[in-house]
Amino acid sequence: MRRILFILPLLLSTFMAEAQLIPAKGDIPTNAPGVKYGFQAVAEARKSITPELEAGIGTELRMQGDFLFDRQWRINADAEYKLAKRFFLTGECTMIRKHRDGDRVSYRYRVGIGLKENIKFSKKFKLTLSEKVQFTHRAGHMNKYQSAMNNVAAKLKAKLTFAPSKKIELFASAEARISFTEPNLADVYYAPAIWQFTDASGSPVGEPGWFLDGFNKVKVNRFRTDIGISYKINRHHRLKLSALTDFDRELDIDSDRAGTVIKSLVNDRRFTVYAKLAYTFSF
Repeated sequence: MRRILFILPLLLSTFMAEAQLIPAKGDIPTNAPGVKYGFQAVAEARKSITPELEAGIGTELRMQGDFLFDRQWRINADAEYKLAKRFFLTGECTMIRKHRDGDRVSYRYRVGIGLKENIKFSKKFKLTLSEKVQFTHRAGHMNKYQSAMNNVAAKLKAKLTFAPSKKIELFASAEARISFTEPNLADVYYAPAIWQFTDASGSPVGEPGWFLDGFNKVKVNRFRTDIGISYKINRHHRLKLSALTDFDRELDIDSDRAGTVIKSLVNDRRFTVYAKLAYTFSF
């Protein structure tokens, strides 16, 4: 009995000490730099291969801020197959070249598969619902403890279109992205007792710091809207002009490459408004 009475307080104190190692959400600073502005330009070609199958290939340029840094160039191919009167199976593959501040350039490769449904209320109104699952791989040398090298995400999108004439179409859409590989705050903790130790002479070595166990949280980390107008020049050419808003949030991590010490944690919030111009050639 005396042993039990001795061990229970010890276990309780150990549990309380471990619980104190996990930081409270409010202790992590939030970065909200305000509204940024950017521009997106899209060009694509589309071809109806069969009455059920359509494919396309395109390129996209995204610029943000001062239009010199924070820019992306994409090339992608996609296809959709008509399963039934209203339902389509979709697939895509994308290569992304991202240029950040200075000369830093990174590449991402993405594949996705999804379903799409077209609901027509009348000849002029149509609602399109789509959902897709994406897998993204970040190539090259990177600190895998700051960002997940492989990311799995789901995108849910609803788009409403109104066609007042054969040439003009108005549209509005909203899209949410759910990431399955986000850093979990429950896996981030401050543990000076783990990192502080002594060398053979008894002198302190190392430093206390933040530690991260992995990326295993499911979170809605992006929300987009797109409102604009589409103009059909003729049978083969179409132009779209729209205003796109992009709200993105993530836990920004600055870690050493060993993944043992996290130097800083910031809840990063970004809100960007883009002017978007898209050209489509159909044949």
